[in-house]
Amino acid sequence: MSRTFTIYGSAVPVAIFTLGQKSYSSNGQVQEMDVAPLLENGRTYVPLRYLALALGVPEAGIGWDPASQTVTLSSGGHILKFYPGRAEMERDGRRETLDVAPLNRYDRVFLPARYVAEALGYRVTWSPARQQLLVTRE
Repeated sequence: MSRTFTIYGSAVPVAIFTLGQKSYSSNGQVQEMDVAPLLENGRTYVPLRYLALALGVPEAGIGWDPASQTVTLSSGGHILKFYPGRAEMERDGRRETLDVAPLNRYDRVFLPARYVAEALGYRVTWSPARQQLLVTRE
C-alpha cells in the first residue's frame, strides 16, 4: 500500500531550491551547485541544469548548443528546448510562449522552474516564508 506524506501542506517535494543558496535538495539528498537561484523582476530563477538533474533528466539528456544558444532537455520521451533571451520554448516540437525569457547569467541558463517541471509532469509551489521553491509530483 502506498502512502503520501505531506510537507508544507502538499506532497513531499522531489526537489527544494532556496533563493540565494548554492545547494538544493533532490529526493532528500543535499546536492551542491556552482550558482544559486536568483530573484529578478519579482521572479525566482533556478539554474536549468540542476533543476533538470533534480527532476531525473540524465546528464546525457542535457545539451547546450552554443551556435544556436539553445538548451535541450531529453527525458521520459519528451524533448524540451529553451532559448535564453527569448520568451518561448519547444515541447516535443511544438512552440509555446513563456511569460518571461530564460536568462543567461554566470555561464548558466536560469528560468522559472514551472516551465520545465510542468512539462515533465511536476508541480511547483513557492514558500515565501522560507524563500523556497518546492517541486512535487502532480
